[in-house]
Amino acid sequence: MERFITYMYAYENKTKGKNVGFVKVECRKDTCAMEIHIRNLGRYSGKCRTYLLMDENVIGVELGSIIISLGQGQTTYYFDRSNIEESGYRLEEVKAVRVECGNQEFLASCWSEDAGEWITRDVVPFEKDNCEEKPEIENAVDTTKSIEAYEQTIGEIRDKKNEIQDNTLTNNRFMKEMLNIKVDNSKTENNAIQHTGDELEKIDLADIRKLTATNWHYANNSFVIHGFMNYKYLIVMTAGDKRYLGVPGVYEKPEAMMAKLFGFSDFIDEKTHTRTMSEGAFGYWISQPL
Repeated sequence: MERFITYMYAYENKTKGKNVGFVKVECRKDTCAMEIHIRNLGRYSGKCRTYLLMDENVIGVELGSIIISLGQGQTTYYFDRSNIEESGYRLEEVKAVRVECGNQEFLASCWSEDAGEWITRDVVPFEKDNCEEKPEIENAVDTTKSIEAYEQTIGEIRDKKNEIQDNTLTNNRFMKEMLNIKVDNSKTENNAIQHTGDELEKIDLADIRKLTATNWHYANNSFVIHGFMNYKYLIVMTAGDKRYLGVPGVYEKPEAMMAKLFGFSDFIDEKTHTRTMSEGAFGYWISQPL
């Protein structure tokens, strides 16, 4: 399976502004899923069209729409890698993703360096030649089969991943008693975030509502939801008089960028109980003190 992540920026009056989210693409054989996550757009709300742009002619293949409410929104599009929306274009030809917000405002993620030179031009929606259109019923059947096949494959991968993860956790001292576990840590490394007697508590996503109201926003945090869906739990770690929310995961540089974007700048290795930047290490993305 191929996977990559790119950032998305806001453009106003053809001027590039702040980072407002990211685009994640996962491809399995001929089926691709593209997730768009938008945040930090102030109080903007609206229904926006999403296009994949191919070249300097700014031809845009429309994938659909995304609903943005009070500056936040997310959606997932599915398409055929070798024939996006039956346009004849392939994923390898895509140079940028653009979300049209209206009034000379749009969001864009450039996948190619040359896209930055023409990304601000007006989009020219792709229109299929009538003689190349396929019967509507046939299109609907093919699309449904592609989506079902993709979702089934992703489900199998996640089930296997969770099975392996569960076996690892069961055999690890650090995770044997997840509820109210006491960690005997006599190490004095400078990068250790916890101290002797720290408590680690396994929680459900819904348990975030049991925290103080100022932390309830984590229940709608896309990174937290993604981590919970993958590993089926979160943690709350108590270090001295401070508490932290932890999201299980594996350290990878692209994931580290996403974690930081959503407020989780530290990663604690599950084995050493210390901060780490080691690729492939399993542990927890840690929030600011709750």
